[in-house]
Amino acid sequence: AGEKTKGFYIGEYTEALNGNFMLMEGSDHTFVVNIPGFSGSVSTVFFTDFTDWRSERIFAYQPDDIIQIDINYPNLKDSSFSIIKTADDSYTVASTNSHTENANPEIISYYLKQFKRLNAEYYINEPDKKDSLLNTLAACEIMVTDKNKKTTALKIYYRPITYRSKTQYTSNDKPLEFDLDKFYGVFNDDNDLGIIQNFVFGKLLIGPDYFYRQRPTNANTLTDVLKK
Repeated sequence: AGEKTKGFYIGEYTEALNGNFMLMEGSDHTFVVNIPGFSGSVSTVFFTDFTDWRSERIFAYQPDDIIQIDINYPNLKDSSFSIIKTADDSYTVASTNSHTENANPEIISYYLKQFKRLNAEYYINEPDKKDSLLNTLAACEIMVTDKNKKTTALKIYYRPITYRSKTQYTSNDKPLEFDLDKFYGVFNDDNDLGIIQNFVFGKLLIGPDYFYRQRPTNANTLTDVLKK
């Protein structure tokens, strides 16, 4: 592991702009290399930064492999809940909220399926920023435990609004402090910091009452608080 297996030198464009000159280390012959359907320098796809090669995957579970999901909102305790698999392969919803009826199994099944493929948008290689976030209270903590009793965790933090944020004001024309579309996420045993999209993770950020409805809604506990 970590040993070089082959090396290439990447040169300039050809005069016809149909590829780059490339020379394999130890070879006496130069070749023109291009990518079918791609216009531009092939050098842009040859990069050595390890972060750029890594998978951005955070959660990847088949529903049947999940035995428990814990959603914790440290500042919104009444919105926190757990989904727990029981001995008969059904699921219960545990929270501080009391309900006389049972949770809708179809809604629980729909929610579990959302964990099949959830990725960060990209990594942020700023250890000081990560450590600073970890010293504060997360807006939400998501923990998924599988049938092997292994738990994968994601800590979500609000991201301050920037000039590039899509939404700058609430419906009442109040300036927003935090971004509605993107959050910071710390994952991989608190070793990695990345940006996560509300478009991808927002469907997970609900409260326990969500499971007692007839159909899913667009409720989002973290962004709904910011809009008030």
